[in-house]
Order: sequence, then C-alpha cells, then structure tokens
Amino acid sequence: MELKPLKPYLLFDAGGTLVFPELEWMVGVAADAGFQVTPEQLFETHCRLIYKIDKVACQTNHLSDPFPDGYPRALFSDLVQEPKILDEIVTKLKARNDLKNLWTSTYPWVGETLTKLSDMGYTMSVISNADGRVEQILKDVNLRQYFEKIFDSTIVGFSKPDKRIFEIALKTLDLQPPQALYIGDVYTYDVWGANSAGLGCIQLDPLGLYDGWPGIRLRSVAELPEWLSAYPKNPENYNLRPTKEMFLTFENQTTT
Repeated sequence: MELKPLKPYLLFDAGGTLVFPELEWMVGVAADAGFQVTPEQLFETHCRLIYKIDKVACQTNHLSDPFPDGYPRALFSDLVQEPKILDEIVTKLKARNDLKNLWTSTYPWVGETLTKLSDMGYTMSVISNADGRVEQILKDVNLRQYFEKIFDSTIVGFSKPDKRIFEIALKTLDLQPPQALYIGDVYTYDVWGANSAGLGCIQLDPLGLYDGWPGIRLRSVAELPEWLSAYPKNPENYNLRPTKEMFLTFENQTTT
C-alpha cells in the first residue's frame, strides 16, 4: 500500500539528516596531527563513504558492519596516507566520541525547516541508530522540542535496517505504515529498512551521488516543505518504496 495523499506523520533519521559530525573540530584535530583538510572536503568524504556502503550492499545483496574499525578510521583512512598521523587523529576522535559523541552539530536551516513543518501542521518523531544519547544530542542542539518521540536503537533493542525498529515506532505512535513517511540519508539502512516495514521513504543525497537510483531524493530537509506541498497533487508520480522487491541480508538474517 502506497502512502496516501494526506498529511503524513514524519519520521526522521538523526545522523546525517538532523545532526552532523563536528567537522570544524575534526579539521582542527587533523591539523594538530599535521594533516590539512577542509570541512567541505571532509563532508564530501563522509558522503562518498556512505555511498560506497550502499553500493557494495546493493551489489552483494548483503549489508555488513560498515565501520568494523570505527567511523573515525573509516572517514580518514582514504585521506591520510601516513599511519602515524592517521592513528593520532583516530585516537583523538574516538576519545571525543566516547566522551560526548561526534555527531553533535547541526545547521540553522534544520531548525528553521522543522519550525516550518510544525507550522504547516506536521507531527514528527525520530528513529535513529544511536548509542543511547540521541535524545540528549537533540536537546543540546535545541531540536528536541519538535519531536513527539525519540526511538534510539540502543534503547529500543533493534537497529535499522531491521524493520522491527520501525514497527515498534509505528505501534507506539498508533500509526499504520501508509500514514507515515520516513526521511533518512542511507539507502540500505533508511530506504530499504523503512520500505521493509511498509513505510514510504525519502532519501537525502547532498551531493547527488545517487542520481539514477530508484526512489525519491532531496538534497536536505530544507527542501522537504516544498516537496510535501507538491506531493498530494500527483502522488502517483513519486516512488516512495523503490526497494520493495530488493533482497538483502544483514546480521545473519535474510529479509526481502
């Protein structure tokens, strides 16, 4: 069943959608270790890392741990060729993540967009793969007030793309899948995961890396109010469940 052309309940991913890595601080850590990189270069590297995860998963029909050695090493390993410098950067980033979490930054347009969506009458919650701290992070960046509920995978007990985390959220919110829409940035975790639970999904693709892939993509949540205004006029034009026939295995489970 496709999303009906009514005002949907909006379910958001957190990392890469509402909150982002502290790129400026990470650039400073790299500079202290003797490696020069800009926030823009680091953000592009992050986006390409996510794209690579999705591309490999779709080619192999299997989703494995994307960061077996941790996100900091995955992010910097293609940039830094000197092992000693790489280790110094990774050590500092891991220490910061243990203390505070690296994903504690947002942009003014995120809050502005959520205000606009709230004013338009949309109700919203968050479903995130996180370490138990996502609700506090949203409070720290002054975004928590926009959301009815926060579903943190560590607290819920299931992680995306397992459809059970979406199903638990829907049950808690007393929603049927056609009544809600998910917004996230990772094709296999967010689009496929949400589709597996019967949810329509919009993928955020800041650099246009997924051009040609099936589905609906926006550059950021800032484009969401305009998209939501246009959607009810021609809902048949929007493929919100592009992965409904996709076969993917993860965590020793097989799901279609």
